[in-house]
Amino acid sequence: MFERTIINSYVHSRNVDTMTGRGSRGETRDGRPSSEPMNRLFGVLSRPQRRRILRTLAESNPRQTGEFAPEVGGVDGEKLDRFRVELYHVHLPKLAEAGYIDWDRNAGTVRRGPKYEEIRPTLDLLLDHEEDLPGSWS
Repeated sequence: MFERTIINSYVHSRNVDTMTGRGSRGETRDGRPSSEPMNRLFGVLSRPQRRRILRTLAESNPRQTGEFAPEVGGVDGEKLDRFRVELYHVHLPKLAEAGYIDWDRNAGTVRRGPKYEEIRPTLDLLLDHEEDLPGSWS
C-alpha cells in the first residue's frame, strides 16, 4: 500500500499519463526526458523533400510553395506531377502537423511554424557539416 501511495504521488506530481508513461513536461515515468520530440524530428528529416523545405526556410522566410519543386530540366512531366502530389499531400501536411511550418494553402506560402526554433539547432548542425554527411542530406 505504501508503494502504491508513493507511485501515485509521483505520478500526480509529475503529471504523468499512466497509459503512456509520459509527463506533461516531456518526461518519461522515471523522470528522464522523453525521446518523442527527437523521434518526431528524425521522422520528419527522414525524407529529402522535407529536409529541402526546412533548409530553404532556414535561408529565407516565408517562401512560395512553387519554390520547392525540383528543377524542371531533366525531370519528366510524370515525375514532376508525382512530386507535386507528394509535396501537397504528404510533405507539407506532415511538416505543418509537426508545427515546423505554417502552410497557407490558399496563398501558396510556407513560413516557419511555431516549433521551428526547436529544430533550428539540429538544422544548423546539419547545414554546418553538410560536407561531412554521407550522401546528400537535402
